Amino acid sequence: MDVGKDLNRPSVFEYVQHNLSSSLKIICCLSATVLFLSAAVSLIFLEGMLMTTLAANGIFYIFISGALSFTVSQEKILVIRSMGLQIQTSYLLGQEKTNFIPQQKIVDIVINEAISMHKVSYYLAVLLKTEGEEYHNFEVKPLFTNTMPPLTVLKEVRRGCQEVLLDEVS
Repeated sequence: MDVGKDLNRPSVFEYVQHNLSSSLKIICCLSATVLFLSAAVSLIFLEGMLMTTLAANGIFYIFISGALSFTVSQEKILVIRSMGLQIQTSYLLGQEKTNFIPQQKIVDIVINEAISMHKVSYYLAVLLKTEGEEYHNFEVKPLFTNTMPPLTVLKEVRRGCQEVLLDEVS
């Protein structure tokens, strides 16, 4: 590898894809409003039904918070030259999951297409070396599976990742 060529390449690339759609925000606000209003109504008008209403509200709150805990708010990749690729998934209630792929395992970064009944979806994937490489077996690790950015964004992210990680950009 030419040292001068290496100095012109960026050493870090980061991309964040958010998933907070307006409908998700509306659902959160409406569920909090419904909980508050039903508790207020039960206190004012239904004194005898207060415990039943509070129990129903508690079950509703547990259901909503459980559903929201599995909702992805953002996916992020951080690419560092001569280190590898870090994938981070953040959930709506604050949990985070982080995976790291060392550069030695990365073969290429590609855009794949998935075809369902009547829809074509594009996704970014990392090809990883596996054991027994004599048959060129590669593991495919999809990225941004929850946020599904459009193809134009995937092309930019792929190019940025390849500029940092790989010797040649295709």
